[in-house]
Amino acid sequence: MDLAERVTTQLHASGIEVILTRQSDRFVPLEERVNFATRNNADLFLSLHVNASQRKGTRGVETYSLDFAGDVESRHVAARENQAFTRTLSELDSYVKAITNSAKTSESDQLAIHIQQNLVEHLRTVDPQIPDLGIKHAPFIVLIGTQVPSVLVEIGFVSNPEDAALLKTEHFRNLVASAITSAVLQYQTDLHSASAQQVADSVQIN
Repeated sequence: MDLAERVTTQLHASGIEVILTRQSDRFVPLEERVNFATRNNADLFLSLHVNASQRKGTRGVETYSLDFAGDVESRHVAARENQAFTRTLSELDSYVKAITNSAKTSESDQLAIHIQQNLVEHLRTVDPQIPDLGIKHAPFIVLIGTQVPSVLVEIGFVSNPEDAALLKTEHFRNLVASAITSAVLQYQTDLHSASAQQVADSVQIN
C-alpha cells in the first residue's frame, strides 16, 4: 500500500492518472482487481508485491508478465499469489486459452523490461549487491483477465533480512517508486514513438 501510494504521487506529478484498486489496508479479491481495471478503462495494470521464500538467503527483484511458468520458482510464486482466487481452475482449457490469446503480450513484456531495468538501476545505488532476478513469466490470476498491458512486480523478499531492512527505509521505497515511474514514462514514450512511426508509414504507403 505504501509503495503504491508513493508510485501514485510520482506518476501524478508526471501527469499520469492513477487509480488504486484499494484505498485502505484491506484485501480485494483477485477477480475484483481485474474487474476494477476494466471498469475504469485502464491503459496499464500494475500489481505490486513483496516476495517471500522458504530460503532465507533468497533476495532481489523480479518482474512478471503473463505466460506459462518457465521454472519451478515462478510456478511457486504464481501458486502463492493465486491462493485467494475464489473460483476453480479445473477448467484448464479456458485457462490456457486466456493466456495464449492475450492481445497485449508484447506490450506487457516491454513494460516488464523497463520496470526491471529501472528497479535494478535505482536500487543498486543503495545496495550494489541486490540481485537482478530478471523478467519472468507465470499465470497470475490478476494478469489473465486484463485487456491491457499488465505486469506483476516482486520488490524484494520480506523473508530475507537484508531486503526486509531495506524495505523498512523510506529512501528505498522512494527509489522503488521512482524506478516504476521512470519505467511507465519510458513505456509511454515507446507508445508515442510507435504511433508516430505508424502514421509515417501510412503516409508513405499512400
